[in-house]
Amino acid sequence: MISLSRRSILTAAGAPLLLRGASPSDGRRFRTFFMSWGNTTQPEFYRFLDEVRPEVVQAGFYGPMFHGYADNPASTGYMMRLPVSGQREALAAQRKVNEEIHRRGLKVVAHFQMINVIQKGGGHENNFAEFYENHWHEDILGPKPHPDWRHLMQEDADGNPIVATHYVDYHGLCLNKPHARQLLRQMLDVALDAGADGIMSNYNYRWLCVCRYCQNEFKQFLSRRHSAVQLKERFAIGDLDSHRFETIAGRIPGLPKPGDPGLDWEATRWAAENFKQRWDGLLVDYGRKRKPGLILGQWNHLGEINAGEERAFTPVEEWGRDEDYFWYSGGYGPTKLTEQKAGDAWLQCLWVREMGGGKPFVMGKYENIRMRNTIAEGIATGGAGMGLQVQFMDPEGFAGASRYLRFFRDQRELYTDRKAWAETGLLFPRAAVWAQRPEAVDAFRTIGRALVNGHALFDIVWDQKITEARLRKYAAIIVPAAEWLPENAIAPLSAFERRGGLVIRETDPDAVLARLASRNLSRATAPWTLRAAGYRRKGGCELHLVNYDRDEAKGAGIRGPAGECPRAARNVSFDLLLPERARVREVSLLSPDDSPAPLAGWKQERDRLRFDVPSVEVYSIVRVRYA
Repeated sequence: MISLSRRSILTAAGAPLLLRGASPSDGRRFRTFFMSWGNTTQPEFYRFLDEVRPEVVQAGFYGPMFHGYADNPASTGYMMRLPVSGQREALAAQRKVNEEIHRRGLKVVAHFQMINVIQKGGGHENNFAEFYENHWHEDILGPKPHPDWRHLMQEDADGNPIVATHYVDYHGLCLNKPHARQLLRQMLDVALDAGADGIMSNYNYRWLCVCRYCQNEFKQFLSRRHSAVQLKERFAIGDLDSHRFETIAGRIPGLPKPGDPGLDWEATRWAAENFKQRWDGLLVDYGRKRKPGLILGQWNHLGEINAGEERAFTPVEEWGRDEDYFWYSGGYGPTKLTEQKAGDAWLQCLWVREMGGGKPFVMGKYENIRMRNTIAEGIATGGAGMGLQVQFMDPEGFAGASRYLRFFRDQRELYTDRKAWAETGLLFPRAAVWAQRPEAVDAFRTIGRALVNGHALFDIVWDQKITEARLRKYAAIIVPAAEWLPENAIAPLSAFERRGGLVIRETDPDAVLARLASRNLSRATAPWTLRAAGYRRKGGCELHLVNYDRDEAKGAGIRGPAGECPRAARNVSFDLLLPERARVREVSLLSPDDSPAPLAGWKQERDRLRFDVPSVEVYSIVRVRYA
């Protein structure tokens, strides 16, 4: 808990101690979200909060990278972009930011680096070792967990701290070392006592540590899964107790290479389970005991749906357990429309929606031009808006982002009390990855892209979570890795086929689309740059449309969000398959860029609803109400 001396530091510069109460994890899931990576002392930041009023604001940095690097003058730049350098000064400044956010009735979630600490970088000598040896402030952090910082780090077979490089050189804390866990608890105390209502952990990594603690944890894992005879036959381990592993190849993120030993795949599974256990111990068990209702999430990296992302081997029952929302970096790429590249993360968003079980999520795309398009993509697919790079310091960026996020806030009823409307399920072959066949994800990705470009209303379905009851909602199921289906999926798929459901086992996307067309499902006549997501609710349904078309040539000559230059999709037609006995009484069109208006000319014939949308500039919602 906070000491009197630390209290005086954290209340410096007019920042009184504020320990907040309940959070969205107490039963109310937030929908509106805003993240700022820097510029939190600028007036535009607070003006943006006042206009948008997001329920959750993700801002500020804490944890081992903060304390180990804050005294470096470079800490006001990448990676943390602190308001000011210096541990004491930065804590006081972030304290004031938290106070201002709370004064507006909003929640603040802090970034907390779990593993990486800087070994060298930023053009200065300041690094974690120097901090630990020369700049550890007991009045802020309490006593050192161990006299030697090396006893906290992931280590190689010679006992030396491992060095990894990504922009700069890093060491990494080992979560299996008791002194490292104690360090993180003390640093978490600082974040909570500074007023954070939640923690978004990042650098959720494990390298190749072979310390005695990791040796023991890995041995326990193996002993639970394999008998002594199996250990000898499968891995040539004669005596597990006395065995020493020269390497433990459980890297997070990452996958073993084709042909790597089976023990490496075991280590990868162990690493995922072990990380979740240690993460829960720090943030769920300790953090929520310190602060009931603490909002929790992880910042991970998906890319173009990478088979080896950080949670790739987290068991089904543990994926996202006790977490409130999810952040993934992924999907960024400039548009190259002539190459059919929309620079979108639509498929990735549907992936997170499935894995997270409907909890809020954010896709961080590192997009600094297409403010409206990126926010629309996030909320249309069921997420909470845009991650990084909301350009509120730019007038065009401020105007577009605030208008879209206000729409999201003001039309809240369109984003709650609903269920995804999907006619097709696309299986994500997670079991194939576990069976050492990560190439199955390539087929999944190719088919998924074809479905997105073809305006299909579909869900991604995790193959390890299939049940017969769940499959009843779909007319068709696409299985891109049928030969590696898990046992739990076989019986439900067979029952689905017996009831007349279509199971598509092809991997060619054109063949898949042709098979789907035979079922007379909902369809659209629209450019491939338009995306569609449907939702159903009592008394009606909605179709969310996001347009990715833009004037690339014009935008190339304009800096910042003014270069978004959308090119409207015009006269797009839809033919929707309605629920049995649904009778339509009203169809209307809503958009952040225009006033709500009735949609003229719609026509219902039995269970089909047909209509034309005159124009979709960036984001429109077709709202259908039943009689």
